[in-house]
Amino acid sequence: MGRALRGAAAASLALLLLAGTGSSYASWSDASAVDGTSVRSGALRSDLEAASVSIHRGDTVLPTTTPLLPGDAIVVETTVRLTVGGVAGQLVLDAGATADAIAAQGVMLDAPTIAVTGPTGSTSGATWRGPVTAAEDGALVTATINLPISEALAPTAQGSTIDLSTTPITWDLTQEDAR
Repeated sequence: MGRALRGAAAASLALLLLAGTGSSYASWSDASAVDGTSVRSGALRSDLEAASVSIHRGDTVLPTTTPLLPGDAIVVETTVRLTVGGVAGQLVLDAGATADAIAAQGVMLDAPTIAVTGPTGSTSGATWRGPVTAAEDGALVTATINLPISEALAPTAQGSTIDLSTTPITWDLTQEDAR
């Protein structure tokens, strides 16, 4: 190996050793804290405020102990208070399981209807969906679910008891994916 090549190799090795220590011979340094920083998560919650069930026979409201007749309607009214902070979400009211349980008892239903006071949304069958934003924070959302008993009430439904607590109507509030 030539003298120049050995000299270059020795200089490279010396430079590598000096650079690899990760420190310097400087005797001064400084550090600063970053003040006032915080990270906050969003909030998304629905709290049940009220719920009631009644039987409607024409314009007359009857207690749930009233035997059902063809043309009656089971009416469920429910209200939730929304907490929406820093996130957007989707509020869904699902009465499908309840309608299915009523039908399983032989009580035929006509098409359920859902009327919602609060955010705008759309109904499909026994399900209502609507978007929620920070504008709905603290808002009360009330739904009236009308489950009409068909005029073609099956004879097998006579004497049946429908326990709505085993198939509740549910509100579901989920965060929308912001990605």
